[in-house]
Amino acid sequence: MDKISVIVACYNGREYIEKCIESIINQTYFNLEIIIINDGSTDDSSQILSRYKAMDDRISIIEQSNRGLSETRNVGIRYATGEWIMFVDIDDWLSKDLVEETFRLDPTVDLYCCSYNRIFKNINVPRDLKLSGKYRAEIIMRRLVGLTDEELSDPTQADSLVTAWGKIYRRQKIIAAGLKFVDTASIGTEDALFNIQYLNYCRNVFVVNKPLYQYRKYNEKSLTNTYKADLMTKWENLYKLIRQEIEGKDHTFQTALNNRISLGFLGVSLNETLANISERQKYIRLKKIVNSQLYIAAFRNFDLHYMPLHWKIFYGLAKKKSVLGIYILATIIQIIQKRKNL
Repeated sequence: MDKISVIVACYNGREYIEKCIESIINQTYFNLEIIIINDGSTDDSSQILSRYKAMDDRISIIEQSNRGLSETRNVGIRYATGEWIMFVDIDDWLSKDLVEETFRLDPTVDLYCCSYNRIFKNINVPRDLKLSGKYRAEIIMRRLVGLTDEELSDPTQADSLVTAWGKIYRRQKIIAAGLKFVDTASIGTEDALFNIQYLNYCRNVFVVNKPLYQYRKYNEKSLTNTYKADLMTKWENLYKLIRQEIEGKDHTFQTALNNRISLGFLGVSLNETLANISERQKYIRLKKIVNSQLYIAAFRNFDLHYMPLHWKIFYGLAKKKSVLGIYILATIIQIIQKRKNL
């Protein structure tokens, strides 16, 4: 049994630590190295972690001042000694057989992935990845860059595969390529870029389309639930870095990136509805965004043909720069999302 290093970044996770760690130490696959980095927590996370370390000698605890999720994961990579690496977020948990179900020794496979449940307060929503089995790494990489053609019939799949959690990586591939997570302060989200970069060094990927990872969506402290004033700037930086990674690849990658940029407009719009400013100010900011060169260029080549009607309406309004319609629909979507967590 190959050893798998499980890296857990912990920051003020006292509400979730026990469920998370219990789900790791009780995996049916035993040969795990469990590295938990306490990233400057100000609650009693440290004491709880110490208790678990005393219970299971596979656990090691690293204490550090707060560095953020990206650098904390990088620290975990440096300490890992297993043949494989997987990441778990402290507010999530694993089905007891996640590792056993997802991982299998195949010398031609460099990345293993599984699906997940999105855990809201009132509902659990399993993610159907629309993929199952063994694929060439380039196929999965293109899917991470963005959706194309019939895949746009389900736009919610745009980021369904980009997460660092729910995956098992070859450690030596990461080390040899010198891969690191880039700080979210510059690109908004670290997972997509890391995975795209990693796949440049892979042969094959194995996907288990079974929701074995439990992704908690109702942590109010989560970065995904707060307004980000510079989100668009960060995503522009991310798109530039992705464009560098796919340079020289065929046109489907360029189409995929254009579609990622276009679909990302919804996220930017939803983010603006969270701003603590007047409705008029939100309108003005949305107008500026939809008239930016980034989205003018992206929408020019964005094909709505395969999209469901409600998505066609939203992105049709975006292509026409109908700011009022965009704002109304984004506000309604945000209300619906919040109701899932009431």
